[in-house]
Amino acid sequence: MSTESNVGFIGAGRHADWSHLEQLVQVGGVRIGALADLDAERLTEIKQRYELTGADTTQRWEDIVEHPDLDAVFVMTPDNQHTEQLLASVEHDKHAFVEKPLADSWRDYTRLASGLVIAERKGLIVSSCHPRRFDPPFVNTKQLLDDRQLLAATFGLDPNIDLGPVTALGINLNYSRPARTGLHTSFLSDHMPHEMDTASHFLGISGLRRAVSTKNEELEFDIDAMREDGVRLRFKGNRLQEETGWHEDLEITFADGSTLAVDAHTGEIVLTRNNRPEHRTPTDEEGKLLFKTDYDERFLRLNTHFIRSLQRQETPYLTRREMLMNTVVSLALQDVYRFVSITADGDVANIS
Repeated sequence: MSTESNVGFIGAGRHADWSHLEQLVQVGGVRIGALADLDAERLTEIKQRYELTGADTTQRWEDIVEHPDLDAVFVMTPDNQHTEQLLASVEHDKHAFVEKPLADSWRDYTRLASGLVIAERKGLIVSSCHPRRFDPPFVNTKQLLDDRQLLAATFGLDPNIDLGPVTALGINLNYSRPARTGLHTSFLSDHMPHEMDTASHFLGISGLRRAVSTKNEELEFDIDAMREDGVRLRFKGNRLQEETGWHEDLEITFADGSTLAVDAHTGEIVLTRNNRPEHRTPTDEEGKLLFKTDYDERFLRLNTHFIRSLQRQETPYLTRREMLMNTVVSLALQDVYRFVSITADGDVANIS
């Protein structure tokens, strides 16, 4: 592969535009060589706006995976097309960056699992979109969990204090109403891969001893689960807010009963010990909030990482096991009050 990666897009909708195209034109060592979308006028507008004068355009997604000059494919289509287009990319020896979920049916999940193995054998990189891994509040929260002396210093505690291991992780989402509906099976199907990925990123990958969905609707979900390592997970989300925004809150409980709360919308973090909350709003040397979401930074770093991984400058941030686990949980929990157990390899051990 040359020092410049040539990538193509299947789907050029709002998310592809805002979260990937806008960022990739700022990344060195990459060329956007082809675009596919059913809306020909949109393709023309995007080419003009980003000055992609040499990019090929087509209304057939097959033209992208079959394109002889492309190194990688960005799959930005509705959920039910992800698996087929991922597998076609791999079949044509192309790396693939695919929106989540990577599969939205059990049949496609089986095909996905086999396809990821084939990709590894071919030396191809397959990745997905989990921008929290690159977003300041999540990056800095993981640093606090990994470095307890830093956590103590942040809140002015004795550096030798022992909060104990993490016993629970909660994520609460309050999002604006979607501009369009019907693109996803449900909010759970669309978003649960993010929650599972955050848990694996913070705590290491683990199977689920028990998991249950207590609500699964188009605009709301509620999940309660216990990992095999004993950490409880509680994920709740809604897309009911009238104001535009994507508010994400974290609550992490430690063995001694202390809790660390992170408001990624305001940048405030709170450590509560013995019912006494300590509030902090940490900033860097330039005054930037360390725990406030920065959408430009998260997506720029995500896209930069994928290009660098293509060029073997960085190790891909997602493993095959993580991609399978992120995908299988949203499939297994579609039915409300159905209890499931899942191994760390993404196999469903029990459904009741």
